[in-house]
Amino acid sequence: MKIDQFDAVIFDMDGTIADSEYAYFLGWRDAFKKYDVPIADCEIKSWSGLSAEATSKAINRVTRKPELIPILRQHRQDYFFNLLRQGQVEMKPYLIELLEYLKQHDKKIGLATSTYADRACPILEKFGIKSYFDVVNFGNQVSHLKPAPDIYLKTLVDLSCSKNRSLAIEDSESGITSAFRAGITVAVIPDSSFEQVGQKKYQNVFGVFQDFNELKRYLKTE
Repeated sequence: MKIDQFDAVIFDMDGTIADSEYAYFLGWRDAFKKYDVPIADCEIKSWSGLSAEATSKAINRVTRKPELIPILRQHRQDYFFNLLRQGQVEMKPYLIELLEYLKQHDKKIGLATSTYADRACPILEKFGIKSYFDVVNFGNQVSHLKPAPDIYLKTLVDLSCSKNRSLAIEDSESGITSAFRAGITVAVIPDSSFEQVGQKKYQNVFGVFQDFNELKRYLKTE
């Protein structure tokens, strides 16, 4: 898939635009430690890319205390935003260069994230990149989060673009599945924090790239 084969690019956020997954992992681990709940690191890492609902179910399986879920989640969120304020949550390398390249070629740019607006907007503002996006859609705007296709289907409508002329950029199996169910081709840039995409074959993935710079070079290749 080359630059002239699509009209719109739709980005995921956590783990794709923002190097945030490891910060979330640290926040969860600190929360469980504070409330004396034993949990393996691999269990927490397996939640990467999951919706809030799916994560809550996973926490309930571990704790058997549903009343503890919002407390742990709030601790994780406070921990994350403290890291963000300290500059310890960074934007993925070469993102600005890719966004500029897409704008130069008159491509529409969308954001389709399961993250709710109250958590996503501070990240976009911290990075100073919201103005690059023609459409921004958050998890609280749809009925079903990834891996359901709702967020991508809404973004396609808002961008006035067809699924066959759009490209999604994802980092997780949940996001890839969401785009697949919406009929969108995906470029995968796996999050460096975790080995989560694995060796699965996806019909809608045309390539796996090390970073945005490698993807940009591929799109430019004749």
